[in-house]
Amino acid sequence: MTGVATAVAGVLAPAAARLRAELPRLEVEIGEDPGEDRYGLLLTGRADIAVVIPAPVGPPADSRLRAAGEVPPPDDARFAVLPLLQEPQDLLVPAGHPFAARAVDGVAPAEAAGATWVRAGDPAGQHQLLLAACASAGFAPRVRHHAVDWYTVAALVAHGCGICLLPRLAPVPEHAPLVRVPLRGEPVPVRRFVAVVRRGSADRPPIARAVAALRAVAGEREAKGV
Repeated sequence: MTGVATAVAGVLAPAAARLRAELPRLEVEIGEDPGEDRYGLLLTGRADIAVVIPAPVGPPADSRLRAAGEVPPPDDARFAVLPLLQEPQDLLVPAGHPFAARAVDGVAPAEAAGATWVRAGDPAGQHQLLLAACASAGFAPRVRHHAVDWYTVAALVAHGCGICLLPRLAPVPEHAPLVRVPLRGEPVPVRRFVAVVRRGSADRPPIARAVAALRAVAGEREAKGV
């Protein structure tokens, strides 16, 4: 199995543990495979399942698949796409920020219109999600900093460089002076995780059991708010 980093940590690894307990003889291999064409891994048999995040914008004009996370178009007969998880987004703010006192009640995206932002995560999907969320709230974010690694993002926010849109599965240093603040109102931005398999392979017993384990873990996470 292959997947983006937050999917590996939050879904694939727990699913692998479940599979080891249920099917001790089943060999499970997991790779984050950054920079790889995950759909190429599927087509060449180097992976049987890819857990990815669909880009929040449409595919490019030539419909080529990109390793960054675009999902194959519906008419691509080579793949089947299986929904897994809807992951809410939070605001990450420094402990002294006015929003930090609202970690229970949350804030509406429009309230952050005057904030300085850190562009967090991948510059394609996650940044597009930020732009779409802010546009829905009636403003364009003032982005001054950017980082891909979530711990680097956390350091920028902790030192007052800005606030960021943070996926619920993204890690935050345990003792950092940071507060996750839920977003309230409609629409609340979410990331979708999907499992992509070679078309026709989903009924093979090992792949079917792995997909079932992924869905079980995803269901448990959604029940807990991810």
